[in-house]
Amino acid sequence: MSEGDDEPRRAGTDPALDVTLPPVADKKAGTLPGPGQPPRAKLNETAASMGDLRDVGIALTLAAPNAEGVPHAETLPGPYNVAADLPSLPKVSDESYAIGEEIARGGMGKILSARDRRLRRDVVIKVTRATGSAIDPRFEREALITARLQHPSIVRVYDAGVLGDGRAFYAMERVRGRSLEVILEETKSLRDRIALLPHAIAVVDAIAYAHSEGVLHRDLKPANVLIGPFGETVVIDWGLAKEVRTVDAGPSSEKRIRIRPATDSSGNLTMDGSVMGTPSYMAPEQARGDESDERTDIYALGALLYTLLTGKPPHHGRTTEELLDHVAAGRRIPIMEREPGVPAELATIVEHAMAHERKDRFASAKELADELRRFSAGKLVARHNYTAWELVRRWLWKHRVTVGVAAVALVVLAVVGVISIRSVVRAKDRAEDERTQALLAQAEAVQKTDNLRFDLARSTIADDPSRTAAWLAGMSIDGLAWAKTQELARDAAARGLARILNGHTADVEIIALTPDGTHVVTASDDATLRIWNLATEQSRELRGHVGPVEALEISPDGMYVASAGTDGTVWLWELASATGRKLAGHRDTVRGVAFSPDGKHLVSTGEDGGLWLWDTAAGQGREIYKHTHGLRPLVWTRSNKIIVGGFDGSLGEFDALTHKGSMKPGTGAELRCFALSPDGTLLVGGDENGVVTLWTIDGQRIRTLGSHTDVVRDLAFTPNGKYVVSGGGDPHVLVYPIPEGATLDLTGNGDGIKDLDVSRDSTMVTTAGIDGTVRVWTIDGTPLQTFRGHRSAVKGVVFTLDRRVVSAAEDDRARIWRLDPDADPPMGDALRAWLHQRTNASVEQVRAPSN
Repeated sequence: MSEGDDEPRRAGTDPALDVTLPPVADKKAGTLPGPGQPPRAKLNETAASMGDLRDVGIALTLAAPNAEGVPHAETLPGPYNVAADLPSLPKVSDESYAIGEEIARGGMGKILSARDRRLRRDVVIKVTRATGSAIDPRFEREALITARLQHPSIVRVYDAGVLGDGRAFYAMERVRGRSLEVILEETKSLRDRIALLPHAIAVVDAIAYAHSEGVLHRDLKPANVLIGPFGETVVIDWGLAKEVRTVDAGPSSEKRIRIRPATDSSGNLTMDGSVMGTPSYMAPEQARGDESDERTDIYALGALLYTLLTGKPPHHGRTTEELLDHVAAGRRIPIMEREPGVPAELATIVEHAMAHERKDRFASAKELADELRRFSAGKLVARHNYTAWELVRRWLWKHRVTVGVAAVALVVLAVVGVISIRSVVRAKDRAEDERTQALLAQAEAVQKTDNLRFDLARSTIADDPSRTAAWLAGMSIDGLAWAKTQELARDAAARGLARILNGHTADVEIIALTPDGTHVVTASDDATLRIWNLATEQSRELRGHVGPVEALEISPDGMYVASAGTDGTVWLWELASATGRKLAGHRDTVRGVAFSPDGKHLVSTGEDGGLWLWDTAAGQGREIYKHTHGLRPLVWTRSNKIIVGGFDGSLGEFDALTHKGSMKPGTGAELRCFALSPDGTLLVGGDENGVVTLWTIDGQRIRTLGSHTDVVRDLAFTPNGKYVVSGGGDPHVLVYPIPEGATLDLTGNGDGIKDLDVSRDSTMVTTAGIDGTVRVWTIDGTPLQTFRGHRSAVKGVVFTLDRRVVSAAEDDRARIWRLDPDADPPMGDALRAWLHQRTNASVEQVRAPSN
């Protein structure tokens, strides 16, 4: 079956029409021919008629035998489109997807990581926030439009439907990479920004394809363009897309106006209502609320190019209203004034794409793409008016070899006489000169290679100082003796050099330190755990799960590690022997595990609402409670109480000996994480709405410590019990004095965090940033270090006992960072050993080209 077919082809091929037709109804008997029998009517060039085709349509729309209550399908217009579409959002079994954590959220729903259990692949799904029978037509339209667009640079939709809890969803490919917005923030020079032009051309091609399918995007901006680690370019977020060939008869979101507060003038967030889109990238007609067409997207493409070339959006304003007025009136700084170094042809392309009047813009996105390709290939740009000098200069550059040869020939003719006279005298010295030149050329080549390595080292220091060190380590002894090499090595060490732990083949999600501080255990989406020896940096693999690992806990005595996964199992591993046993009982993803204080028992929670108690020695367990909603966080207190949190916001307390207990109302929102005070008397919890609440150990609420603007993902008591630290979906890391005091905000994050940890001496806090950074502060808020090098979101962090930080990230790696100040680097060959001792990062081999 060819790609895109919905079902196997049926019998009856007509060679004249070159189409496959189903069996035609027997008009006399009123039945269809049986399997293997030829149809009684056959279409060909002489016998085909519209009546025959109608008979085919009737035959295909007949209800299947014994299909009681199934209505006949409606026949679509056209002679061959005889089968009507199925419902766009059918109900889907909850067993089809294992749903992970939240990645992002928007006005209509959330983006969640997920595992497609049927096809055994990682995906992301977008779900509506609300449940119930009424499905937002906008959400359904977004799913259908995105699914219809089949292009390499448009995110692909794999599935859509309604989950068991009534939430509509659609599943998409998981695109690993960073947004163009983030990349532009890190790209400082015009030369580096122009190097991103191929990605912009890919975006224009994707929009040209969408326009050919009758679809407008209407929210193009750098944040909606993802660039993968292998150069992939993908346009996402088609939530405001509009079909220009059909009329949407459903409820229209465009009749509602929702404007952000006037104090928000960034213009980078999507607005919904009669003015739809992102203000900084809107076309003037869009800002006025007028009807959009293909040239509206072309303006947004021009604005995206403007931002790519200048590093700043084209429109600014103190308030949203002022920003919209500027857009509608076309008030912006011309690109050549903002960035004079932009090539004139590129500036012409941008100004034509962003013309205030629609008629002055490019007629199509394809025309815009063709102009960008002409520029990239060094050809003349059709829209640019070249001066005579520009044309002469381009001609000289194009024919530079021919012109150069002619010039050299003239010089040769002029001096040939002189050379002839002196040739006899110089012949004697020629051999010696050639040998000297060879030695000089060799030395020059080494120096050029060293200069190239140094430049590459300097260019990577802001993003990954460890790569800087790797580039420097490959220089010659002479290059290592340069003062500037030593200075760059000193700068890289101050920013943080890392030892890299390689082994996992997918995102590393969780990390934990053994009680003796000699090992860390990591868990990954590749379904494995690894036990890393921090002294040797070697690991042992623990393989048992058949899907991503969702939870990890090490027993207080350091004998066991428990892991839980999307496959619905708990595995109990002996750390000394690296052997494990599967504990089966849950019927859905297991979300939490916790050991008893003596390590003899284990408790687990899952999305099936089950609370299971396991004997670690026997490997046996039983379900001691069944909740109506999923359960996630849990702790086991010194007084043998098991405290659990529910997806419905309820808080439960159960006696570990008698198994008696119950759930009662908690915060009203899904509880995501717990932390127990060192003395075992207080419990702190964080929920889906960002609220951090303090309870006594028996579940009596003391007070709300604080609130984030997004979900709380992790929190911790300091080991001395004086503070609670929390973080999550917003950039804030908050420190709350216990029992009372002013909340402290640890500043510096550019985005939310996935994990945090507090040092054993209660003096430092470290966080795992979604922006790929690992940050460290003192407990009083003084920034100590920002470690860079991970190429995607950091998922876990932990302090070691010897003042190091170990981090784990979506780039499949863990890294070990030193916190103590480093010794001054030496010069010469000793510097190479100094660098290798501090990082094992590697880079590709390079050699400077010879003249």
